[in-house]
Amino acid sequence: MRATEQRDRAARLISATEQRDRAARPSSATDQRDVGAPCANHIARRDGARRGVRLPCARVLPIDFPSPPLDDGVIALRGFDEDDVADVVRACQDPEIPRFTVVPSPYTEREARAWIETHDLLRITRMAVPFAVVDARTRALVGSIGVHDLDSRSRKGEVGYWIAREHRGRGAATRALRLISRWALGELGLGRLELLADVHNVVSQRVAERAGFVREGVLRSAREIKGTRRDMVLYARLPTDDADREPDARKSG
Repeated sequence: MRATEQRDRAARLISATEQRDRAARPSSATDQRDVGAPCANHIARRDGARRGVRLPCARVLPIDFPSPPLDDGVIALRGFDEDDVADVVRACQDPEIPRFTVVPSPYTEREARAWIETHDLLRITRMAVPFAVVDARTRALVGSIGVHDLDSRSRKGEVGYWIAREHRGRGAATRALRLISRWALGELGLGRLELLADVHNVVSQRVAERAGFVREGVLRSAREIKGTRRDMVLYARLPTDDADREPDARKSG
C-alpha cells in the first residue's frame, strides 16, 4: 500500500470512529474520557495537517512499541527514523524485494521518507505497527517487518517483511518473525496472525514454517503486485500453536 493510500485510509477510519463514539456518548456536559488522558489523535491531527490530511479527533488508543524492546540477543526490533532512510533506499535497490512485495520500483529517498512518515499515524490509528529489524549488537539496519491490516473485531492481522541482501541466510528473517509473532499474539492480543508468501517465493515459505506458522493452502489471485495478480500461499499462527516446534533459526533466511 502506497503512503498516500495509507494516509487516506487512516483519515476514513478515524472519521468513522468519531461518528460511532459520538452516537454512543452519553448526553452529558462531562467528557467520559479519563481525566488527564488526552485524545491520541491530537497527535495524528497535528501530523496529518502537516501532510495535508484533516483528521477529526476520536477516542482511539494508539499501539505503543513494546517495552522493553523486542530483542533475542542477535536481532532486535525498533521503530524506523530518519537516520534509516539511506539504508532503506540502499536495501530496496535489490530487485528481489520489489519482486515479491509491494515495495515500489524504482525506489528513491523520496519513497523512503514518505513511507517512514506514515508509521506514527499507522500506530495511532491501529492500522499497522512497522518495525526496523536491526543487529542487536551494532544496531545496523537488517530489514523491515511489521504487522498490518489489523482488524480489532476479529483480532486478526497480517505480517510482512523484507531482509537486506547482505543479511540473508543468517536466520535474521526467522528470528524477527518469531519476535514479532510472539508479541502480536501475546501483548497485542491477536487471535490469529497470517502471512502470505508468493507461491514462487520458496525461501519466504521456509521462513514462515521455521517460525512456527502453519501452511493452510493457496489463495488464487490473492494479491496484485506490480500490476500482476499473484497466487499466494497462506500461513497462519495462533496463540495456541506450540512454540516448541520452532526449529533452530540458524539455517533459515
